[in-house]
Amino acid sequence: MVSMRNCITLSGVLIIAFVCYINVRQLHSMGQHHVIRAAATAYLPPEPYTFGAVRVADLDLDGVPETELPSEDPAVDGGDGGAAAGATLAALAGCAADAGAPLALERALACAPPVASAPPAPRCAPKHVDAARAARLHTFSGAWPIGCDRADADAALCGAVRRVSRSTERQLILSVAMDAPTLVAMLPAHIAALRRAGLAERTLLVPLGCAARALVVASGLAMYAGAAAQPPAGTQSAELGGRAAKWRVAAALARMGTHVLVVEPSVLFFAEPFRLFARDADVEAMSSGWAERDAYGYVHGTDDPSMGWSRYVESMRISALSPAFALLAPTAHAAALADALADALAAEPASALNTPLAAGALLPAAIVERRLLNEELVLPAANGVNRVGARFRVLDVRCFAGAAATLRAHGQIGGDAQLAALELLPPPAPHGEGEAGGAVGAYACDVLQARAGRASLPASRWRASWADGAGNGLHALEHRSVDRAMLSRRFDSWARLGQPGGTCAPEPARTRVRTQPLNLIAPASGASASGEWPVNCAGLEALCAVLRTAATTGQREVLVAVSNKNIFQMLGAFIDGVKAAAVRAFVLVALDDETAEFGRARAVPTYLRKVTARGGGTDNHATSGLKFRILKEFLTVGCSVLLSDVDIIYMADPFQFLYRDTDVEGMSDGWDDATAYGDAQYGTADAQLHWLGEHTSVRVFARNSGLFYLQATHEALALMERMASRMASEAVWDQSAYNQELFRPSSPVHAGVGTTVRVMRYECFLNTKVLFRFLREHPAFHAHRPVSAHVNYHPEKEMRMADIARLYHRKVPDALDRWNAGEGMRPPPPARGSCAGKVGMSARDEPHPLRAGETDGRPLARAVAGSGPWRWGEIDGVRFEADGSLALGAPLEPGGGTSGAWGVVDNQWRKTDTLWVRVDGRQYLVLFLRHNWAFVAVRCDDEAIVYGQYSGRPFPDRALY
Repeated sequence: MVSMRNCITLSGVLIIAFVCYINVRQLHSMGQHHVIRAAATAYLPPEPYTFGAVRVADLDLDGVPETELPSEDPAVDGGDGGAAAGATLAALAGCAADAGAPLALERALACAPPVASAPPAPRCAPKHVDAARAARLHTFSGAWPIGCDRADADAALCGAVRRVSRSTERQLILSVAMDAPTLVAMLPAHIAALRRAGLAERTLLVPLGCAARALVVASGLAMYAGAAAQPPAGTQSAELGGRAAKWRVAAALARMGTHVLVVEPSVLFFAEPFRLFARDADVEAMSSGWAERDAYGYVHGTDDPSMGWSRYVESMRISALSPAFALLAPTAHAAALADALADALAAEPASALNTPLAAGALLPAAIVERRLLNEELVLPAANGVNRVGARFRVLDVRCFAGAAATLRAHGQIGGDAQLAALELLPPPAPHGEGEAGGAVGAYACDVLQARAGRASLPASRWRASWADGAGNGLHALEHRSVDRAMLSRRFDSWARLGQPGGTCAPEPARTRVRTQPLNLIAPASGASASGEWPVNCAGLEALCAVLRTAATTGQREVLVAVSNKNIFQMLGAFIDGVKAAAVRAFVLVALDDETAEFGRARAVPTYLRKVTARGGGTDNHATSGLKFRILKEFLTVGCSVLLSDVDIIYMADPFQFLYRDTDVEGMSDGWDDATAYGDAQYGTADAQLHWLGEHTSVRVFARNSGLFYLQATHEALALMERMASRMASEAVWDQSAYNQELFRPSSPVHAGVGTTVRVMRYECFLNTKVLFRFLREHPAFHAHRPVSAHVNYHPEKEMRMADIARLYHRKVPDALDRWNAGEGMRPPPPARGSCAGKVGMSARDEPHPLRAGETDGRPLARAVAGSGPWRWGEIDGVRFEADGSLALGAPLEPGGGTSGAWGVVDNQWRKTDTLWVRVDGRQYLVLFLRHNWAFVAVRCDDEAIVYGQYSGRPFPDRALY
């Protein structure tokens, strides 16, 4: 038995922590002594388990009276030494209940501590660092720790900061330990890794549960459990409340002027991390991806064959950032981001933990947290959803490995791997390893041993079946899937159309997120306001002269169109639309003398700027690429710009519908909420790593480079400079490059510009896929008045522009009726059921059932003939018989038959990828996607769309044709 007197005299701070601060009677009776031994074995030799001269196995811990256990301030040990003033007796009394099942950590972590690993190779050093962007960050300033001299300062937190962060460095690791069994099991290895990397004295531990607190107290490291670490009032879930508290503490530390590396016990350090950060962003975070392409962002092309001419559309995609490892800079934007996450987590319903995305995961609350982090950092602002506007950087996946990357690189974790830190979430209890905590702890121990010098993890102990797909990125996982975006039909915001108040006016903010100030070049008000405007006019006198007469006085902004003499018919229709909509500030940028005369003859303020495209081209794409060079001049003189292509018809003054709270505010090529505004839950299930939850990536469809508003900010100017440079030196589509620069963050392979982005309402700033395919069929179509319509999805630009003007300016209700949803015109009413004129088909095309010999020389028809089963929408068992008949597993429509016919298409544009089908007298064009063994079926009489895919097994590994 250990008395209170023995407790005081035992050597070492660990004995004080464990014996004096743990309700050992309850812990021992529930088997929780494993937790005590695990803490020791994490950083002491396994035999004997000793604190100083006393063996853990020799301690009789049952007889300590509760009255002999001291109760001290639970907030923090802010002194110079000694054990942390740990958890009170009342808090520890519930440990057995809070911790759940006993964690078998003693055996799992009974391994010798690893030796310190070698420093990471130079490739871990930050690349593409932007010093200019770093200088523009809104950094807190003042006597450090900032705010700790105020009467209302959190003394415990201030003391902790002074203890673990030197005033010359102003940086620390914030390790937040929830009481989830997996994270508690990881905590001893986490602390061991901190010690071996020389980071223990620079770490502030925040335990958010009883078992976690017991281990933290035992470690002797600085601990904080003050007011900021308490879950917000009203939180519906303890798990989500704990994660909200994590970000509240992080926000408070950032406001103190400290770089805060926010981590969880699932992270193991192997090297000093702080010298590996670029410090040119508000947030630098670990990626959840494992392949560089996925982790740093890439172009994800999508094929919608039913649109014909515009079937290809781009989107941008990136693997989700991990909230388990993120450096927050001491900036206003980083602190606001942490506040926004804390608020969002506190407001999430408990049911969020039971969604399909989270329910199957080892840490469901972490899945919710990851979604919220990526929504705030990666997705644009839209409608009433504001964003803080924090700039972020993705850390090197070779040096900072997320959980999926760690497990997929199972065989390369050994001492030669160039890792500074990794996140470790192994399977809960693989291969009979016993309780969840024991399995996790054992794997962590093996990782530490491997990093100490063994070449790899012991294969006999851990059969790494999850590593079978190592190196496979998202594309490799999805190659058999139909693009989910093509199935997306979520018109969440369309419910307001035709309703009272259902206008395109800016919505009030729906969240508590406060958008942070922009870096304006020429502020109109405030301490840095410039009285004279435009500014920086040296060398740009002609432009400044035009702006003084054309721009609005208060907003310092203009609508700008760039054109040459090749498109006077379209330019004239555009100018007519601008005047009909009473746009109050418009400047035509003429690329040649003829266009300047054209504009002046129509009383339009005109700026003549003779520039030529790369290669001297004057076509539409070449001209479009020139606009970035010109827009750079507008921003330089402090003028905000609404750039407009000339294939747009305006129905209202667009300036009345702008939010003006981001660097860039632009229209989308998307057609519903998920495609236009992005989706942080667009993921790919990976059965090999099922306990991590669905691998989440963030995807946003292209922002159109033909209509966007640029605030005159330093970031928007940097974007235009980047775009002008790329257009002058690369053979790249300007819209693709524009989206790459808007979306891709800074990373080891790219220097991000760091612009903040808002997407315009897609049902107000229309693209013509929205207008002709969806809005035209909406019940509120004629009651709704959009702001503009951009004819970007259709080749018949001038004719469709004319009909859009007839509809909205001349009130002709059937003005759009002659047009297909995709390219082409609808046939006259008697032929409405045929496929003539649909999706590139001409009026002369006569599809027919398959004839003998028609599969010869036609790879698609030859591959499909005799094949099956296929799924057509919800109907399975469809077979394309070799004789040209179509067998259905069930009727396509109620009361229909179960057979039909199929044949080839002779049209030169469609013959390689399209077949013709007739079922129940209705004709379809079936357009195939060769790599997915999938198709899009367009019903010719009403252009309804159905998706299908080969459903036989095994799934073919070759292209369809």
